[in-house]
Amino acid sequence: MFQFKLRPFERLQEAEFILINTFYDLEKDMLLSLQEEYRVLPAGPFLPPALLSVGGSRGDDDRTGTGLWAEDDGCLSWLDKQKDSSVLYISFGSIASLSQDQFRELVLGLDASKRPILWAIRPDIKELVSPLIPPSFLGGESKEESQVYITSWAPQALVLSHSSVGGFLTHCGWNSTLESISMGVPTLNWPYFADQMMNRKWMVDEWKVGKSFKASKDGMVTKEEVERLVRLLMEEEEGEEMRARARALSCLAKEAMQPHGSSCLNLHEVLKPYKHS
Repeated sequence: MFQFKLRPFERLQEAEFILINTFYDLEKDMLLSLQEEYRVLPAGPFLPPALLSVGGSRGDDDRTGTGLWAEDDGCLSWLDKQKDSSVLYISFGSIASLSQDQFRELVLGLDASKRPILWAIRPDIKELVSPLIPPSFLGGESKEESQVYITSWAPQALVLSHSSVGGFLTHCGWNSTLESISMGVPTLNWPYFADQMMNRKWMVDEWKVGKSFKASKDGMVTKEEVERLVRLLMEEEEGEEMRARARALSCLAKEAMQPHGSSCLNLHEVLKPYKHS
């Protein structure tokens, strides 16, 4: 069984190119190490070109098209009404989910933070957790007037590129990690499994654009811890410093995908043999 699992990695030696969804300036040392063994080329971030251009406008071509459910455009109109860098966006991806007790603590901590929140709660769990959300948390006479906007699925890249979004509470999947970096949004990290743990470590320790929740002895992240970190990210000077670092990385990501950027040139190299065929 172990040999069977290793076989795909052994065959990497046979590949003419291995394209990776990252960019040189983000993971230079790791890429240089891999290139000693393999023909690895960073070609990311894999995002719509308009989102990676300077001064690009929002439109239908800005969607990644990778969502498992229909995207709610109403959240973008709601974001238009919020102040710059004021909104915390929350998404735990397409697989991860919280226990009911942990979900309650999260809601209570978010409520105490008094921040505008856009929360994508997947359709497959929405019915289970909706009873755990008190009406007082939502506030407002309508969804559009509320300080909290809950949707089943959001156009994430567009959300993260919006000027009103100042933070992202994420499960640290690689697509979410790279999208937040590319759009210049710092993170609060809540990983579950696999590469998410390592992605969290890089966000916090290496790039310094993320913060991790500290669980209590029973493994629960308390409402007090949630409120503390949300306020740190969205209100305090340390959060502003993280936003500045995230925006600097965003500039590097966008440069990589410009016509003479490193990722764009790598893509051209791979496609060169097929241009005249």
